[in-house]
Amino acid sequence: MRPGKWKSVYSFKRCLMGSLKKRFQAWYSEQQ
Repeated sequence: MRPGKWKSVYSFKRCLMGSLKKRFQAWYSEQQ
């Protein structure tokens, strides 16, 4: 495994979690 692949996977996961968090916050604010 090359470190470059791990870095891309990490950045992808971070981007995915960021979008999920935004979606959750939008849904949560609608529930209030």
